[in-house]
Amino acid sequence: MASRIVTELGVEHLEVRALAQRAGVTRPIVYRYFPTRRALVLALLEDFAEAIEAEYRAALVASLGAPIEAIVRTFIEASCDVIERKGAGPWHLLAMRGSDHEVREVGEAMHERLLAPWLGRIAELTSLSKTDVRLFAPIVVAAGRAALDGWIDGRSSRKRAVDSAARSVAALLREFTTPAA
Repeated sequence: MASRIVTELGVEHLEVRALAQRAGVTRPIVYRYFPTRRALVLALLEDFAEAIEAEYRAALVASLGAPIEAIVRTFIEASCDVIERKGAGPWHLLAMRGSDHEVREVGEAMHERLLAPWLGRIAELTSLSKTDVRLFAPIVVAAGRAALDGWIDGRSSRKRAVDSAARSVAALLREFTTPAA
């Protein structure tokens, strides 16, 4: 229910009152499970993170030994699968910018948690140091996110967004693994 509110109306409409109304329960019941708005946002992101972590583990197994383009595409498809199941709201919260400091802080922390286990794997795959991977990871994530946002916003099909994301992310990975002249 909270994911649907964020997806349809935006995070500014994620309030205990709105959630209780949509769920058909009283506010005290919602407060019993989510004593603060921060707890509500954290639970929403935690649910999304658990789903995406499971998909990413499956993507890793499915892409072992594959070329970089196939690995990237597998992870992007996994992201899309979770967005379709859980809604785009939590996906947007992971990279939220804006005046809601509380939500931004929780989203950034969750994004870091999701990215952290993959930095070493990306370093192995690209032969870059973990420090270099940490520096360029936000660029790579932003490229993939921009393509998927086009699909989420209805400006492109899922296939086209996945193709664009896979091509841009794979190109960046290749570029960053090529020694600078």
